[in-house]
Amino acid sequence: MALVCEAEAAKRRSLRVRPLVATVADGAVFALIAIYSGSPESHAEYAAIGTPLLLSLAPALLIIYAASTAMQTVLRRRGISFFETAQALVAALLTVWTILAFWPGHGALVLGVFCLLASAAGDVVVFAWFDRIHAQRNYHVYAIGSVALLLAGCFLALPSGWAALCFALSALVLVILGARTAHSTLLFHGMALLVSAAFASSLFAFVANAMVGLSPAAPRWMVSIVGVSSILCYADMPCSTPDPWWSKALRALAATVAVVATTAFLAWILMRALAVGIPLGAQHLAVLRTLACCAAALSVAWCGSRWQRDELVWLAWAVLAFTAFKRPFEDLRHGHLGFTAASIFLYAVALLLIPRLLHKGSETDNGSPS
Repeated sequence: MALVCEAEAAKRRSLRVRPLVATVADGAVFALIAIYSGSPESHAEYAAIGTPLLLSLAPALLIIYAASTAMQTVLRRRGISFFETAQALVAALLTVWTILAFWPGHGALVLGVFCLLASAAGDVVVFAWFDRIHAQRNYHVYAIGSVALLLAGCFLALPSGWAALCFALSALVLVILGARTAHSTLLFHGMALLVSAAFASSLFAFVANAMVGLSPAAPRWMVSIVGVSSILCYADMPCSTPDPWWSKALRALAATVAVVATTAFLAWILMRALAVGIPLGAQHLAVLRTLACCAAALSVAWCGSRWQRDELVWLAWAVLAFTAFKRPFEDLRHGHLGFTAASIFLYAVALLLIPRLLHKGSETDNGSPS
């Protein structure tokens, strides 16, 4: 029934029954997967169904609706409808559930490779067929779908480390291309891949361990690569006048990842350097983290005032706010009197110097003598 409806729709016939047929088909496939993916005892009262048949139903739905949507949008150049978008997404989720449930061995790998190929095909369609001005809906839906398929394919087909590497390199390439060609979509997708790389590489776990852990471990090689990629992505983000809000938001996101990673690496380097001479206690870690945060805040404030990047100025104050927040929970709790005084002194110095750096930068940009 689904195939007949979509075949009729391909003949330029508008069928109001399409959503009803799709809903019934989705519900039937969902029920079969839910029933037969459990233990044998949970579906003992149902008739036996072979695994090949169970594996074929959801992919058949996906093929039907994906082919119909491609014919309507790519060949006939019609705008994609909400029904076509939602149904393709539901069919894709049912297919993923089916393969992972009934093909536990190599199913994830095969599905990952398929997602990567589909992502590449989607990118070709986006940039070869759709005009981002006159076919915005198709352009954005296919572009978002391509990135989602890339993320799913890398997570399914690659180990976490290699997936993070793929995300980091792809993010850098997309940001560079987006900046050179003025494609905001590429910049959005680059930031999505950068954040995915941070999660896949355990960058945020390293940051948490370096900034609040009692025994910070050395970063993995992939964490270092993602940290460097975040700095390069931010450096390549375009800055124009006037600047739209989404451009500021993307730069702020890239800068946040870069500053957080850099601060954590600086704290870890200081701890490793001091650990060579003395065994580190909680009071040493507290002072070193305060030193790393203050140094990062001053560096970021100087860069923000030097190159007129408002997001860096915000981040400088955010790092200082985090430092003030951690003082009662770490410095005063674990610190000895001398180390607590040292932390307060470092914080006070940073608090006094940052406004001077910002004021000096604004005077320099206005052409006034500093």
